[in-house]
Amino acid sequence: MIEMPNLSLGLLLPEILLAVGAMVILVVDARGRHGQVAWALSLATIAGAAALMTQSSPRGEPFAAGMLAIDDFTQFMRGLVLAALAAVFLMAPDYARRFGLHAGEFYSLILFSGLGALLMAAADDFLVVFLGLEVHSIALYVLAGYRRDRPAEESCLKYLLLGAFASAFLLYGIALLYGATGTTNLHDMAVVLQLGTASGALVFAGMALIVVGLGFKIAAVPFHMWTPDVYEGAPTIITAFMAVVPKAGAFAALLRVFEVGLFPLAAEWQSLWAVLAILTMTVGNVLAVVQKSLKRLLAYSSIAHAGYLLVGVAAGDELGVSGILFYLAAYALMNLGAFAVIAVFEREGKGTEIDDYAGLAVERPLLAAALALFMFSLAGIPPTAGFMGKFYVFGAAIRADMTGLAVIALLNSVVGAAYYLRVVVALFLKEPDVAWARGARAGLAPALAILATGYGTLHLGLFPALLYRLAALGAGSLY
Repeated sequence: MIEMPNLSLGLLLPEILLAVGAMVILVVDARGRHGQVAWALSLATIAGAAALMTQSSPRGEPFAAGMLAIDDFTQFMRGLVLAALAAVFLMAPDYARRFGLHAGEFYSLILFSGLGALLMAAADDFLVVFLGLEVHSIALYVLAGYRRDRPAEESCLKYLLLGAFASAFLLYGIALLYGATGTTNLHDMAVVLQLGTASGALVFAGMALIVVGLGFKIAAVPFHMWTPDVYEGAPTIITAFMAVVPKAGAFAALLRVFEVGLFPLAAEWQSLWAVLAILTMTVGNVLAVVQKSLKRLLAYSSIAHAGYLLVGVAAGDELGVSGILFYLAAYALMNLGAFAVIAVFEREGKGTEIDDYAGLAVERPLLAAALALFMFSLAGIPPTAGFMGKFYVFGAAIRADMTGLAVIALLNSVVGAAYYLRVVVALFLKEPDVAWARGARAGLAPALAILATGYGTLHLGLFPALLYRLAALGAGSLY
């Protein structure tokens, strides 16, 4: 008699609700294009998924034939992704109306992309990693070109072509590792690699291809070429989403793969990720210094922050993973807040050049103060969440006897502070070319997003202990 695997679908209720909610929004929208209804359903879906997440206790052992794991790591990533989705949807309605974006499809695609990120976080098998990555990425390809003007179409095409190549590299790497170990399950693969019975050439070739595939998704150098054009060409709301959720999902998959499946080869991949960390943070910071567009500056900034996160990966231990999880949460707050401010002014017809924000503090002191706070946090200046994130990640590298890597990361942070402070100087110390109109104000929902992210940025800088404990629990569940 064939024994059916225990799927334990109750453990996947948040993901199931996201999928159902996205499909219901499509149906509702097709029957009347009710943008406000679609928006309300989207927020209700996220709230329901968050409630279901808090009602389920983590189950450490894998289920669904060993392909999924709902543990503290998954729960942490669920909370991060759902919070980011909520912030994006708070920014979205006014922006969608201003630019004539078809709201129902727009919101549904965001939910599907978030679903893919959650699947990557829960994956305990390479097949689920790839499935989650493709669900996530295909929705992103459409969203990147959603505005349907020439810059968006060009950036979307570049993202699609390069993303397809990266997916092919990842899939080929999975195939090689399967050929070497006879399994796609991450825990089983770790056992085979620990025994030393797998073919070395196939294992290292597969690992290299997986580094390429996941390196593209996290925008690590030299796989970063798509990032500035896509960030600039996509609608600002989608740029905010792309800066946070794809990075969180990709790092979740990366940590699952390397800290679980390939952990017996840590001595080999630690040095590889250390080199990529140095290249990524250095190239990202150097190129960000010369940018005049705020969106392109934040694009290169996201590359640099991927390098800082890779410092934690290179540490290759529980402390490194704890630092990465905390940093991802801090990074989400400060990036979502910065893009929320940009979206408010882009909605009113303002540009995205740094000089367009000159003198903002005169007529919009609160928004200028909020944007300055996010710039300070991105620069890693205390007492902000960005400072604590770097403190934990760099500290993990030092405790892993990678002091040189931590010093290089610290020097890069100093370089990064230069271009973030350039934005603050424009806000407070430059005269505007044209007087700011007094009539335009942020709507209630975007204002709530800015207020929540600003509060979170300060709160995590002043009181980081609780979130770090949750991050440590998530990291511990991988080992």
